[in-house]
This record gives sequence, structure tokens and C-alpha cells, in this order.
Amino acid sequence: MAVTITHEIEFEELIPVIDDRRVEGMMLYGTATLVSNDPESDPKAFYVDEITIDGGLVLKRPRSMREPSDFSEILFVAIAGQIESDSTDIGRYAQAEFSEAVEAVSEPDPDQARQQQIDHEFHEAAE
Repeated sequence: MAVTITHEIEFEELIPVIDDRRVEGMMLYGTATLVSNDPESDPKAFYVDEITIDGGLVLKRPRSMREPSDFSEILFVAIAGQIESDSTDIGRYAQAEFSEAVEAVSEPDPDQARQQQIDHEFHEAAE
């Protein structure tokens, strides 16, 4: 059973792209919550679930990423599109950060492994 990973990244000076045009007069700072897209077959794949713009504006993932219905949704799609893309600097950064988070969860805890070995040896000795 695969575990769904959630990981937050910070972004700064992100210039959103809306209707294939960079909005040069806008630089955004904040955090994005990344979530496992397919923990079973591709555990390092993710999507942006929530974005918090510095200052407290929280943007939730819209029901339809293809047809955002208001400015908040349009802004979410513009930011998430860059974070989810491997062709942008922030996208490559997000992928590296998320991959590290997945690997950290996948690696066995050495203390836990040692404790399991001790427990196993104890039970064998008791038999």
C-alpha cells in the first residue's frame, strides 16, 4: 500500500502566466501544498492542492483546472501550472523537493529497524 505524501514548498518572485502571457507587473510570494498524484505507480508525481499567497490569501484547487470560473481560480491555475511544469525553474525545484520528501518517507528508519531486530531476537530467545 502506497502512502500519499503532502509537502509544502515556498516560492518567491513567481510571475504568473495567464492566457499564455506573463503578467510582468505581478510577483508572487507564498507556499504551495504538493500532494501525491499517483502514489501506487508513480510516487514522485504530484499536483498542487493549495496555494497560500503571502499576506494570507488562500487559493484552493478549482474543480476544473481547464475552465476556472473566477479570478482566484484563474490565479491558482496560473501559479499551479508553473509549479507543476518541469520546464520552469519553480517546477524543477518543486519536483526535486517532492522527490526528496518521497525518498525520506521510503527510507527505513534505522532506529526502528534496530528495534525490530532486537524484538525479533528477544522473541527467538524466549521460544
